[in-house]
Amino acid sequence: MFDYHIHSHFSIDSKMKMEEIIKIAITKQLKEICCTDHIDLDFFYKERPFEFDPSLYFKEFKRLKEIYSSKVTIRSGVEIGLQPHLLERYQKIVTSYNFDFILASVHSVENVSLTKKDLVVKYGATELWQRYFEEMLNSINNFQQFNILGHLDVPKRYNIEMKNSSLKPYHSIIKQIYKTLIANGKGIEVNSAGFHYYGLNDNNPSKDLLKLYYDCGGEIVTFGSDAHNYTQIGKNYYSVINILKDIGFKYICTFKNQQVIFHNIK
Repeated sequence: MFDYHIHSHFSIDSKMKMEEIIKIAITKQLKEICCTDHIDLDFFYKERPFEFDPSLYFKEFKRLKEIYSSKVTIRSGVEIGLQPHLLERYQKIVTSYNFDFILASVHSVENVSLTKKDLVVKYGATELWQRYFEEMLNSINNFQQFNILGHLDVPKRYNIEMKNSSLKPYHSIIKQIYKTLIANGKGIEVNSAGFHYYGLNDNNPSKDLLKLYYDCGGEIVTFGSDAHNYTQIGKNYYSVINILKDIGFKYICTFKNQQVIFHNIK
């Protein structure tokens, strides 16, 4: 089992201590974990910046790696919140630290959080989906310093109109996103929180979007629980693996020094 999307107390929306995460991962017999804490520039959570100090993160990471590395593989990671106007700032951050893994997600459109209703009220679900994917494509066309694109259809989590939307009208732009990722050696994650925490009937992205990625030639896939509490760590890993196998994927991936490692899912 590999969980490559976990939030420790370095993310301001989580209270999990990194050491406790590691202990639970060992108890659950995970082979490898990565704490991908939030650096979301120009994003605020309860009026606080959605960021952490990487130097403090690495201090704790190195301490715990020395203690627990014989029991579980621990990788360093970060989840950055892509927005087109922030790419140069992210470039400076991620090249200043030796993260094993960089997860890039889109949590905002036009600098407004997707968790708020403002955007749906302003545009309606149909236009907002289009703007969401356009900003995503813009960002990945102009920024290469990441490994995996996170929870591709994440707006489904936050709004009933978005949740009930069919994404078939957007398959063309999603294919462009996939082809850009594949051409640049990037991949996508399967994030199980949509299913186990947000009450969706599927993961993020949904099975049909995973099939679309496979049909485009995509091979690089990571699993992430998106855990913000201890019970979620590694949750639904094997159900995700079975979905990937049913589609035809051969590998689940991990990273070291931002280099992909392929693990046969059989």
